[in-house]
Amino acid sequence: DAPITNTLSVYGPVVKYPMGWGASLSYDVTGPVSIGSLHGAYAYNYTLNEDMKISAGLNVGILQYKIDLSDIDFENETDDNVINASKENYYLPDATLGFYFYSSTYYAGLVATSLFNNKVKIGTDPTGDSRIKTHFYLNAGYKYYINREWAVEPSLVLKKVFNAPFQLDINGRAWYKNMIWAGFSYRTQEALSILLGYVYDKKIYIGYSYDVVLNPLFSHNYGSHELMLGYRFNDIKD
Repeated sequence: DAPITNTLSVYGPVVKYPMGWGASLSYDVTGPVSIGSLHGAYAYNYTLNEDMKISAGLNVGILQYKIDLSDIDFENETDDNVINASKENYYLPDATLGFYFYSSTYYAGLVATSLFNNKVKIGTDPTGDSRIKTHFYLNAGYKYYINREWAVEPSLVLKKVFNAPFQLDINGRAWYKNMIWAGFSYRTQEALSILLGYVYDKKIYIGYSYDVVLNPLFSHNYGSHELMLGYRFNDIKD
């Protein structure tokens, strides 16, 4: 009964204008809770000079938040309130705002998700204060070319949600001919990941990661797998 997350996304440029568009569909299941989402995205790019650009994007859509209380083992299974509210389903508006600064070798970005802080009343919760909190992500990276064949790419992702500690991802990748890459990712207080990837003809993208848990949950699982497939339909816009 391990968590499963599936995501499908598509994005591309507006041919005649410095704009981009996109859409994403995702479905996440964690025990009795499942969250489905459908979003549309828009971004505007501004050129600072020949090598540096900045963009801002807005992602707007809807969430389906579902919880099946009958899948939870309660201490008192005769609770009538639990039986009467065994399944709950919510449809909630959702939005994400992001800013991205990038060049041919380095980048930095800031993203805020779940901007509406939607309230979700679960079961007989007397407070009604259950909310989908806004998450903040700050990321930065640099791609250093050792020679024409080899490059290394260190990056960081800093994550924060209110009433929870900061979490930091420290990542590193090595590239060969901009085609094959391998690396690692260390997430503080949580996991270590091994990363592998392959790019064919700048069209087909394949990525894989295996996460090893480093916290006390290690004795209850054997790690998790992630698989990414991507396809580029045309060349990158100049």
